[in-house]
Amino acid sequence: MPSYTLNLRHLSLAAFVFVCLHSIFLSLFPLHAPAVTYLFSIVAPVLALLAGCWRVRRTSSHARLTWILLLMGVLLWTVGLVLSAREEMFQHLSASVAFVSDFVFFLYGVPVLLAISSPEEDQGIPLFIWLDGLQAIL
Repeated sequence: MPSYTLNLRHLSLAAFVFVCLHSIFLSLFPLHAPAVTYLFSIVAPVLALLAGCWRVRRTSSHARLTWILLLMGVLLWTVGLVLSAREEMFQHLSASVAFVSDFVFFLYGVPVLLAISSPEEDQGIPLFIWLDGLQAIL
């Protein structure tokens, strides 16, 4: 149990340092605040993806599908952020119109909902996960 507390302390410290670095960079580059914010907004889910991939490799096989689905959602969120940054920073598109990034942001919830609604191996009927997937596709 103490190792969990130690890991939680390290994670809390890393999150605090991340937020402080974001604040420092914003104060150093105030004219480029949107770019700095997009950079930190993209780095955070990339770090979550790396941590999730580490977790997928070390988890049992019955929990692996749930982690993979969750990571697919995080990956879609990251792609949405990259597209949003490109649309705003390079293409100078209006925020009042829906673009591809908005669609990707909408889609990120599909694998997350599948992960949440997936029954354990010994519970439910496997057909239900296929039905959920079919509904998500439609």
